[in-house]
Amino acid sequence: MDENPEIFGVVVAFEPFKRNPDANLFAPYVKRSETGKELVMIDQLYNYTRPDGYEGIRTIWYHKPLEYGPSWTEAYFGTASDTLIAVYGVPFYENYNDPGEKEIAGVVATVYSLDDIRDKVSELMFGRTGYGFIFNEENIIASHPNKEYLGKKIKETGDEYDLLHIAKEKKDENLLNYKNKNTGQTLWIAMDEINTGEGKWTLGAVFVEDEILQDIEVSLRHTLFFIIIISIIFIISLILIITRKKSTEARRLWFVTLTLSVLLFGGTFLYWVISLESVYGLGTENISVYDNNAVESTISNYCSDSESVEDDNLIRIPTGVFIQSIEFSSGNNVILTGYVWQKHINETSVTMGFILPEAESSDISLSFSNDNISIWYFSAALRQPFDYSLYPFNKENVWIRFWPNDLQHNVILVPDFEGYSTIIPHELPGIEKNFIIEGWSVKESYYSYRINEYNTNLGLKSSRYSEFPELYFNVEIEPNAISVFMSDAIPLIIIVLLLFAVLMITTVKEKKVGIFGFGSLPVLAFCGSLFFVLMISHISLRDHLSLNEFIYFEFFYFELYFAILVLSVNSILLASSYKSKIINYRDNLIVKLSLWPALSFFIFLITFVTFY
Repeated sequence: MDENPEIFGVVVAFEPFKRNPDANLFAPYVKRSETGKELVMIDQLYNYTRPDGYEGIRTIWYHKPLEYGPSWTEAYFGTASDTLIAVYGVPFYENYNDPGEKEIAGVVATVYSLDDIRDKVSELMFGRTGYGFIFNEENIIASHPNKEYLGKKIKETGDEYDLLHIAKEKKDENLLNYKNKNTGQTLWIAMDEINTGEGKWTLGAVFVEDEILQDIEVSLRHTLFFIIIISIIFIISLILIITRKKSTEARRLWFVTLTLSVLLFGGTFLYWVISLESVYGLGTENISVYDNNAVESTISNYCSDSESVEDDNLIRIPTGVFIQSIEFSSGNNVILTGYVWQKHINETSVTMGFILPEAESSDISLSFSNDNISIWYFSAALRQPFDYSLYPFNKENVWIRFWPNDLQHNVILVPDFEGYSTIIPHELPGIEKNFIIEGWSVKESYYSYRINEYNTNLGLKSSRYSEFPELYFNVEIEPNAISVFMSDAIPLIIIVLLLFAVLMITTVKEKKVGIFGFGSLPVLAFCGSLFFVLMISHISLRDHLSLNEFIYFEFFYFELYFAILVLSVNSILLASSYKSKIINYRDNLIVKLSLWPALSFFIFLITFVTFY
């Protein structure tokens, strides 16, 4: 047992009077305990030679090896082990009477706790919330992240959406694709058989499709972007070849430059669409959970990495939340109102309740309580570090982080999924119907865990606070497209069109000056007014979002600042006595041709650098 930590215990059970002619039964059993190892005499607890199930006592571990030879038992709750176990038994013999003929003397059995089997399976990597499971030929579950399932038959789990039901029906298939109707997740299930000698058990591995495809999606996005670049280069090269013989004609030049601009703008738009499908949120440290299996898998992974907290010592308190309103008071401050409930547990020493550690201010009042549940109404102002660097294509998470009110015990808050009619993220569980956040669109809501590091144990002499899974409720939002277009995009588009119009009527020809009334001074005055309008719009954007860094959308402002400066310098050089081949060529034609390609190329380049 010292060399094989996966073994829970070993028992040697003798046939009647084989160990001692004066003693009927003899069966020492050494098992693991909290203090180390413990010796239990099974013969003093019950008669293991009686039929299996007699008076509720399981003796299959003794009778099956005698009848079938070396074999595994089904999973069951062991009387002497006081836990769910699976046993592998081997008969042993004596030949004192006749050396040529063996005589059965008893059974040696190795006991495996289903908790140990579960821990061994959980040590395998199945992604962030994937997990493994094992069930035998009788469909009794031997390993599963949900400990309540251990030792039960699959049909007794009570969860019609659990993929175990699918795995049971199609266990002969090696790979399954399953869409969980309750969570909306697509799962991949890989299964194989384990030959136990007497029968075959089924080992399954569950992978969440989104977790597997996340890295692939990033690579695909990069590939698509390079395809866009190559396509633009190819089309422009083809156009230049076709029009090379008449490239000096103004119409041909306008055709080439406008075509290049359209292609660059189109490529930028396509990459915006591609990037919108990407996930930008809390980052890789955020472990999204959509059912109890994912919760238990997360807890199991944490406990396997922790040296101070074991799974059996954790006290789980089911917690739910219902958000009624979210209001941005500033770019990084939100005010939330709603209800939080907790289901009571059997541990009377544990204090119920919750703490909102990120709240600048909060008002929490008990609305209802009975023997089974407590419900609180809360209003809290939370300050959160939103990332606007990709605005207006950013996706933000307004989250509520929960701490248990009892910090003395190893309490972990778990989502109360039973409190929701649906937990599919895009159906917004836990959110008020017709929920609206001004200027934002609500996309998803879901629970998650994050492991935050602290440099204190709060004076409780416990290391659990350094790295302990904390429950989050997330509301994923993104800027409202119509709002962004009306308030931010339209002014910039109008300014660009006005700049182009001014550039087109800028001339040194007296006849055209007389028609349009535009010379160098009017152009400078017009550019100054546009700069003032642009600057006001830029300042308003930064104040609205409370920005402390440059964001993607600001590069459009910088581009227009530079365009206004170039247009002003161009008008001065055009009206001065200084003659330039570029400025004065065909009444400023090169500068006029360059505006749209320069703007579109700059936008395309910034988009590439930002989103790649």
